[in-house]
Amino acid sequence: MSKRVNAMRDFIVSHPWWCVLIVAAMFWIPRAGIWMTVGSWLAIIAVCAKHRALPAAKVSARVVSSGSSMELNIGDRVTRYDVFGMCYYEVPKSVVGSTVLCVEREPQNSYDKNALKVSVDGSHIGYVSVWAAADIAPEWDSLGVTSMDVHGCVISALDAYVEIPTNDALRGALTRPRTSKTMPSIRPLAHPRLLSSAPSTKRMQMPVKPWGPCVRNYKLVATKKFKAGITRVCVSCGEDGKREKVRLDDLDAQVRLTPNHKLAVFIDDVQVGMVPDEARESYRHVVEELHSSHQCLLVPASIWMTRQNGFKAGVSVKFPLPDEVKVPVGMPSGPVAILPQGRKVQVTGEENHTEALLGLLAGEHSVPVVAELESFIKKLKTTERTVVGVKVGGVMVGLLSTQMSQHFLPVVEACEETGITLVCSGRITGNQLKVDMVLEAVKGSELPPEWINDNVYRYAKRLAGQAGAPESSLHQGESSYDDRVAE
Repeated sequence: MSKRVNAMRDFIVSHPWWCVLIVAAMFWIPRAGIWMTVGSWLAIIAVCAKHRALPAAKVSARVVSSGSSMELNIGDRVTRYDVFGMCYYEVPKSVVGSTVLCVEREPQNSYDKNALKVSVDGSHIGYVSVWAAADIAPEWDSLGVTSMDVHGCVISALDAYVEIPTNDALRGALTRPRTSKTMPSIRPLAHPRLLSSAPSTKRMQMPVKPWGPCVRNYKLVATKKFKAGITRVCVSCGEDGKREKVRLDDLDAQVRLTPNHKLAVFIDDVQVGMVPDEARESYRHVVEELHSSHQCLLVPASIWMTRQNGFKAGVSVKFPLPDEVKVPVGMPSGPVAILPQGRKVQVTGEENHTEALLGLLAGEHSVPVVAELESFIKKLKTTERTVVGVKVGGVMVGLLSTQMSQHFLPVVEACEETGITLVCSGRITGNQLKVDMVLEAVKGSELPPEWINDNVYRYAKRLAGQAGAPESSLHQGESSYDDRVAE
């Protein structure tokens, strides 16, 4: 039976009411109905005859071949197939949400000699489409493959899919020379993150958090192409596939460089989309620089997915400003405490340090910097006031106002007592006529207790425990900014 005939048969089985309506249109509207019906059937055949090859995580497939069981690292060379005929079988509620499905050859099937049965935990839930089986079964028979545990998902009692290795990938994996005759078999795994943990020959990329806040939101493109990956991420985050609408926020996404110099986004090592072109041009050089040092950019992401009226999904990521991805100039040596990002704080007295600020601008209109905060005695006509001084690279560039200094002095003095340099994010903007500098940091009263314990008290206790040790040993083992980012 041809692929088109098989595709039509699959559509009739899975969508009987649509077929009834199409046939009824031929009788209700004699002339126009015939042409509408012919066009509908041609569109159905064209859509159903297409293979939907979707990228997947690097998964392992348990293959039963010639009486032996072996584990094969297939990678992303798989094709996704829907499971048909689920309405004719009782699918247990316990298997809904399962991500490991068994595909088994059923040559004794009287209706289709190429039948591929799909089951979960011993429960028969359906078959692979007959047109797909016509391509897969002969290759399996020639290689001696009788069954295979593959990645997939039982979305509901009437909806499921499997991701079967392509014939070329399977043939290459089974015919590749091995050091041993058999490979150890794997147990069925219920968590997709475990399926994606197969060892990779590629060098791992270290995710790096950006220095600046992620303020630019971009919607990813080509999300339909990565339907399987989005579904897998939702399941791995605890979604069992029963809800029709799903939204996940604050996910860690990695932005990686592709061979054709585009920017791909991965969550849990599964690709979920591509960065749009308008953002790619702004961030490509930054990601390329990270890629050259075996690093990738780590940004927050959100996913929404719905199965109402068909599958729809969207993924968005938040980027920092391009020049705030890496740590800017001015980061001091030794132990530092970095204030979290907050509201903008204006620095005063920049007019007294114009030369130093213009040197930091280096001909640019605006540059990010690391600002050091320290206590400073400001002399007035009749008295003195303690305010917060601002330095960049050890050079004084301004002060905080007396009123604003009161919000930062407690944490500045606490850090100075323990020998820690307090820093925050800053930005210098201007030209030869006027230069301004602003800070972006939370006030002392807004700092969470965990931050104070981790950045001030913990170091103070460690320093007290090292009293009497040589000066050079006091800073041994102290985490730098880069070390904390890597963690």
